[in-house]
Amino acid sequence: MRRNLKCVTKIIYSLLALIALKGIVCPLHAYQTSTINDDFPQSYNSYIIDLKAKHPNWDIKAFHTHLDWNSVINSESSGTYSRISNSAYSDAWKRLDAQGSSSYNASGYVLASRSAVAYVMDPRNFLNDSGIFQFRVIDKDIESDTEESVNGIAHGTPMANTSYKSIIKEVGYSKNISPNFIITRIRQETGCDIVNNGSINGKNSKYPGYYNFFNIGAFDSSSNTVQSGINLAYSKGWNTPQKAIEGGMDYFKEKYLKYGQNTVYFQKFDVANPYGNATVMLSWQYMTNIAAPKSESLIMYNGLVRAGTLNNKYTFYIPVYDNMPSVASPMPSVGYYEDDNTKVYLDDPNTNASQDTFRIRSTADSSNSSNIVYELTQSADVSKKLVLTRIKKGIDTGWDYVEFTTGGKKVAGYVWNSYVFEYSYTKVESVSLSNVSKTIKVGDTYKLTATVKPDNAKFKDVIWSSANTSIATVDENGNVKGIAPGSVIIYAKTSDQGKIAECVVTVTDKSPVISLDKESYNLLKDKSTTFNVTIENTDLSEYETNIEDETVAKIEDGKIKALKEGTTKIIVNIKGTGVKCEATIKVTELKENDIVIGDSLKVDSGVISKINPETKAQDLISKVTSTYNIELRNMSGKVLESNEIIGTGTTVNIKDGDGNIVATYTVVIYGDVTGDGKISPADYVRVKNKIIGNEKVEGCFETASDVTGDSNISPADYVKIKNHILKVENIIQ
Repeated sequence: MRRNLKCVTKIIYSLLALIALKGIVCPLHAYQTSTINDDFPQSYNSYIIDLKAKHPNWDIKAFHTHLDWNSVINSESSGTYSRISNSAYSDAWKRLDAQGSSSYNASGYVLASRSAVAYVMDPRNFLNDSGIFQFRVIDKDIESDTEESVNGIAHGTPMANTSYKSIIKEVGYSKNISPNFIITRIRQETGCDIVNNGSINGKNSKYPGYYNFFNIGAFDSSSNTVQSGINLAYSKGWNTPQKAIEGGMDYFKEKYLKYGQNTVYFQKFDVANPYGNATVMLSWQYMTNIAAPKSESLIMYNGLVRAGTLNNKYTFYIPVYDNMPSVASPMPSVGYYEDDNTKVYLDDPNTNASQDTFRIRSTADSSNSSNIVYELTQSADVSKKLVLTRIKKGIDTGWDYVEFTTGGKKVAGYVWNSYVFEYSYTKVESVSLSNVSKTIKVGDTYKLTATVKPDNAKFKDVIWSSANTSIATVDENGNVKGIAPGSVIIYAKTSDQGKIAECVVTVTDKSPVISLDKESYNLLKDKSTTFNVTIENTDLSEYETNIEDETVAKIEDGKIKALKEGTTKIIVNIKGTGVKCEATIKVTELKENDIVIGDSLKVDSGVISKINPETKAQDLISKVTSTYNIELRNMSGKVLESNEIIGTGTTVNIKDGDGNIVATYTVVIYGDVTGDGKISPADYVRVKNKIIGNEKVEGCFETASDVTGDSNISPADYVKIKNHILKVENIIQ
């Protein structure tokens, strides 16, 4: 169980390494299990497509946290839970309002601003070669990590070109944790300085020969942080480098991987709950230094480049949050903008004039008159004011970005936010579509319907758009038209609050298509089989059938008739077109004793009977002798184990060495109409329903219903099954 501790701890590292701060943050709220799939938001797609094109071995997954973006940022930027180096970053990265607090500065690391937290937490800012490794899943693709890559990451440190590369690989493989992660974390923590760093050089005066490669327990609340870490190493018995590294990985598995925190990003930002076992979130975090994930990612990337293993197979979980901004969060500067999409009006509270004029600008700059794109004159009466949409809300910028339509002209630009006021109205909370996926053909049109909630929302208009209009277009009413084959996302976005719903539309070509129901037909000599032809995307329905070698097989009475052992093809084409398809025909001639079915069984037209209820698969197989392989499948297609019961509808497949079926028999147990291998009330109920016309019973199950053997399903069969169950009389198999 994760702990919910309201305290902050910090580890002191070697001067050669970046300082990372360990912190524990308050929980956010109730939450749901994270989900992992290939469905990235539109704003991620261009980055993901580029990365996959460059690195086809990489498996990049969308990790849906189901956490609200703004709530997460608010939590991570509160208290003393997120810090940044005071000397390495500008004031825009720092929470300057907290400078007077005793908790503001901790050994040169100060509280980070909200915009800094948003920037480092927004995955889109790091979807590049050097930034993505903070999202690498460290308990997958372990075999991609080599001694060369471990050594490449240790390059330039005293640990390079030593036995540590094999020790770390061995530990990683045994613990199923990426060796590349292990060496990266050691370098981040200690600089890999096995000569001078007191945590890992084994020269501690109190406990010589003890090691703590991850500074676990080295809290700054103690008078000697390194000694605190070595004290813990002594208590754990970490008296060799391998024991210390193994112990550290056991710690990570128990404290982080167990709960799905299996990336560097997730160890800093506790937003992962893939197993549904987290008792709190945003609470168990390895560090408070918000730059650490980016730093560790760069360390790993550089090492892989040196080792030549950058293009090995790696899996990445890219976090996705609910209600994210439509563009990546900007690097911290003076002020920032949040996605807003709230309905507003303009008013100058400092005047009593009957009208006010507001200048809408292309840039947030009042000193430049050339950037004025529109002058909007408004009545002082709120009821007569034009409704605008505030697309971006400026925080500490002095400006908001608004959009409106007037005189048939769409206008967008910046205005002083002291003039911007929100209307009092019921806001949109969500939007959904009538379909989340839809397949249409080229030239066809399909209408999507958007439902906006709540029902009493004041502004329910929806803006429709297509991610690729060369595949499908959508008009202002949600009518989607197929343009060319492919898949595209259709978006419905509410003008109020900017809520978005998506539908994946697949457009198929209308070119005629003909297909057979099988890729190959395997027959015994002198046997026949049916074949089915499907024609799509055309009004044409007539087709021609040809057999490539008619000495092997021919078409007779609409079926394929096997003539002699050999292989040929069946070819069907749509009449009057060049559209065709083909399948293989393989004919096998059984020799004497190829298949011998015991005398106690009855075989007639491919049906095996005279089998008692509750017969096991192994008992039937023992009565069938064949030079081929024998396979039994139940009526659902499941291969039966030797001790499983066979029933009506079980198929006995005789297969050659290539897995081709050369003969098939179907089991019939009289009275077993449900196919479970038993005769029970469910069977006579089904026969009764068949008699009164409430249920279809066909094929081998109809045969199994005829327990009287008069070729007619009647009340006499129902009564006989019932008497068998009551043990009044037995059904003769």
